[in-house]
Amino acid sequence: MYTIFQLLLGTLLSVSALCAWGLDRIVLGSTASPIANASSKVLKEAYSRLGIQIQIKELPAERSLIFSNQGLIDGEVNRIKGLEMRYPNLVRVPVAINHFEAVLVAQDPAPKVSGLQSLKNYRIGIRNGIKYAEDLTRGMNVKRSVSNMQLFNILELRQVDLIIIGRSAVQKYLRAHPHSQMKVIEPPLLSQQLYHYLNRKHEDLLEAITAELRRMRQGEEIARIREATLGPQPSGSSG
Repeated sequence: MYTIFQLLLGTLLSVSALCAWGLDRIVLGSTASPIANASSKVLKEAYSRLGIQIQIKELPAERSLIFSNQGLIDGEVNRIKGLEMRYPNLVRVPVAINHFEAVLVAQDPAPKVSGLQSLKNYRIGIRNGIKYAEDLTRGMNVKRSVSNMQLFNILELRQVDLIIIGRSAVQKYLRAHPHSQMKVIEPPLLSQQLYHYLNRKHEDLLEAITAELRRMRQGEEIARIREATLGPQPSGSSG
């Protein structure tokens, strides 16, 4: 009986979504990362309450932004604030759904780094399409990769001296490679909040998804989903 009730409720929500917004499913672009995985779970819960299913399409970071801006997919799972200035067809949902820390990682012994300007002395690996990393390293000696794993590989092969990456991705890598000689250089380069973006063709969804995410944040559901996905974070760590 309960299963039948759930099916009926799901059907009613889908019909309601079709009536309200003309759709019952959207496709969101995302990179492959622990943070993005947590954000995807937040959005799946929020949209399900609106009767909308979401499909996550893993894409290289830059290609995902281009597809979202062109309307080939419906939006982005999580990105930093301000991308709407560079990609005018994207609309930011104004509720942070996650946060992260960007860190420098090196092979032990790590080089001496004293501030952002000192990075000019080194070969730096970044992931293509990750805008904060591109901004931080503008004009520097940069080697680009298409994935986090490729970043770790070029560092291990000493094709670069340092990589810039999210802390949670490093933690995941080091758990899987406990004998790695890679070392996080503290303090982090920056900490930022992450936001969900929609293509402008879905602006009519903005008010509803904003309200739902705000309710989830106020009820601490976003924090619980994040912790359940990423695990408890060390004191002072944002991502």
